[in-house]
Amino acid sequence: MITLAEAAEPVVLTYEQERGKPMPSRLHSTVQSNLIVEFAKIGAYRVQSELSLELDGKKWTPDICLYARQPQDWLHDEILVKEAPLLAIEIFSPSQHGGELMDKVHAYLAAGVKSVWLVSPMMRSVAIYHLGDTAARSFGGGKITDSALDIEVEYDAVFA
Repeated sequence: MITLAEAAEPVVLTYEQERGKPMPSRLHSTVQSNLIVEFAKIGAYRVQSELSLELDGKKWTPDICLYARQPQDWLHDEILVKEAPLLAIEIFSPSQHGGELMDKVHAYLAAGVKSVWLVSPMMRSVAIYHLGDTAARSFGGGKITDSALDIEVEYDAVFA
């Protein structure tokens, strides 16, 4: 008899190999959607989901990126964006470990990203990293405030 987990394993492995990142879960998807909605309300930023980046010669695909809002060029598309976003967000997936995500945090900051958020759906927490900070600012309620970008979002809206 094959368990549900065993049956899903080939699908997960294929997804992870093709995308180079862990397969997201329902909680991951919910938090990602909620964050996109909250950032869209701010208006000063263009919210990008699952955008393929090339930073310092390495390829990355953060769950969410923010760029300064500029007119969109609908005649030309980019498959691999080489401009560092202002904000990169990584949301923990069940198969990820903290060390892997911390490597991404350091790489993003070194490449010029001003702010990196690590979001843990299961722990219902957000940690915000800025270049030069010795520790992250962690949020488990109230307003999630990113001083580098002057952004505030309601914790309850992210984890609704």
